[in-house]
Amino acid sequence: MATEDDPDINGLQSEIIYYKLNKASDDYTQDSENFWNTAIAYHPMNKLSIFPSLAKGFYYVSKMNVLDKYYDERWNFLYFWAGIKMIENLEGSDSLHGFSFKDLMDLLKMVRSINDNGSSYTDDMLKMNKDNFKDLKEVYDYLENYESINLKIDFSGNSPCTARYKEYVTKAHELYKREKAKCHGNNKDEYCRILNSFLLKQ
Repeated sequence: MATEDDPDINGLQSEIIYYKLNKASDDYTQDSENFWNTAIAYHPMNKLSIFPSLAKGFYYVSKMNVLDKYYDERWNFLYFWAGIKMIENLEGSDSLHGFSFKDLMDLLKMVRSINDNGSSYTDDMLKMNKDNFKDLKEVYDYLENYESINLKIDFSGNSPCTARYKEYVTKAHELYKREKAKCHGNNKDEYCRILNSFLLKQ
């Protein structure tokens, strides 16, 4: 979502971590652990043009310092960042060599299971398909950005910010209200169960 010429949007919490994931550059293939230099480096999905970027993102999150401000939400951010990359490639002209969105979710599950023993993170997220993915990501990002949005925009709504920022906040808030109402009291549907778990953290 971020644009190079929009500092307000680029300053959102979600955009900062997605930027860091996009710029992750540490070479996972040189890691001494076999998981990185073998299982990941030679994973079948390495045929994809986006795989090096994905793998560097996996590595960045897996090695993230516990004191990092994004540490507690790191797997969620990685999930949404990687999922969007996969969807963009599904919709674009790049060949996916027969790989699917589910293949990416399975790979993410493997990365997390190896690098985050004892986490309370559930697998519900990894069972999601791509159909509702974008809406779920937008609601999640909005909730993660809410505090900074609240600080920037006062009750009058007259705080100085760019037109694109105002547009983002308006659309994200409307989506949030719609999806919250749709999933109210519904914990059977997988999508709603995940969305409601995000709302509980507010």
